[in-house]
Amino acid sequence: RFTIINDFSQAWSLNDAAHRVEHFRMVELTGHHINNTLNLGFNPKHILLVAYFHDLFSWSRHNHHLMSGEWIMTTDYPLIAQLDPEERSLVASGCREHRASNQQPFSNQFAELMSSADRGFPDNNLKGMLQRAIDYRLHRGDNHEEARKGALIHLKEKFGSQGYARYPNLYLLTFQKELQEQRDLVDLL
Repeated sequence: RFTIINDFSQAWSLNDAAHRVEHFRMVELTGHHINNTLNLGFNPKHILLVAYFHDLFSWSRHNHHLMSGEWIMTTDYPLIAQLDPEERSLVASGCREHRASNQQPFSNQFAELMSSADRGFPDNNLKGMLQRAIDYRLHRGDNHEEARKGALIHLKEKFGSQGYARYPNLYLLTFQKELQEQRDLVDLL
């Protein structure tokens, strides 16, 4: 983890504030939690690699997931280059299929795990969720009032009970009760 953070901090600085090392650490912790809770048996190293590389290109919001998957398959970065072809393919699928808006079936259970991990722990911390959404909008140039209003709309559209965010079955198996509590809070905004 420390090698990756040291090697990629400069590249991540191009990302909005919501898609930097704090987010990657949360994805890693959530991935390990789901993996352990459901006894899925996935390699912790693969979880770590997807956690830190799935948003490598998130400065390009519309296709960053595809770019990350392609990077995993073609890079000579030592931590990736040492993976065998099957492992690379698995890690790449976790990067390509992580987005909440993804409507395609998962290609494998590991991709479902990492998409679940990208949702984070449903901590019912609306203040934190709202701040992350505001930070994203401020980074793209909105003024504070526009950022706050846009963030409120976004949270309801994405995370409310009628929101578009996809919660994979592995996520629901792990966090069903907590997720419903979070949705109820978002609906009250």
